[in-house]
Amino acid sequence: MRSHSDEPQLGVLAGSLPDARDHVVEAREAVARMRPGTHFEIAQDRRNIALTDAGYDLVEGALRCDNICSAGNLPLLIAIHLALQARFWRRPCGSCPGAAPRS
Repeated sequence: MRSHSDEPQLGVLAGSLPDARDHVVEAREAVARMRPGTHFEIAQDRRNIALTDAGYDLVEGALRCDNICSAGNLPLLIAIHLALQARFWRRPCGSCPGAAPRS
């Protein structure tokens, strides 16, 4: 698995990066082909999602980029993480519609 030092800081997810919106469709299509445990892992506490090496390979092939972790591809990487969260992440909140029940 790639080290965290290879990946740009993703703290900007909570902020705004307009360029990320430009890649929503591409990211959604790439994420649609991903499988949990193969292309990404969800932390046991369900607070984080991390791409595996297979996930990085899938994304880089689908988006035709050499290194999704390079600074110039930060908007693409953010779009991928947001698409992953939208598709697979269920926050542990019993009052949220469609959310996984609290354990």
